[in-house]
Amino acid sequence: MAIISPDDIRKLAALARLPLDEAQILSYGEDIEEILEYVAKLSRVDTSAVPPVHGGGSGTNAFRTDEPVPPPDARTKALVAAFPSAGGGMAKVPPIIGRK
Repeated sequence: MAIISPDDIRKLAALARLPLDEAQILSYGEDIEEILEYVAKLSRVDTSAVPPVHGGGSGTNAFRTDEPVPPPDARTKALVAAFPSAGGGMAKVPPIIGRK
């Protein structure tokens, strides 16, 4: 039973900007099917006797003193100057979100 269709793979590839040929679409579809089947298998495992785990860390924050950011060095200035568009000491790049 197909959980994910080739059209779904094409949509995912377009969102990720991956140029896939038909053979890759079918191959990735099979791979994703296997992953989803395994996740479904894991969801059937009885974990009622397993205590919940939260976080995985020590539960304490690592605090540090805020320090001012140093001004850009010559390398940074040269890099920004090499961009076609820059302003305020930063390189401007074209937006990718919202593009079709």
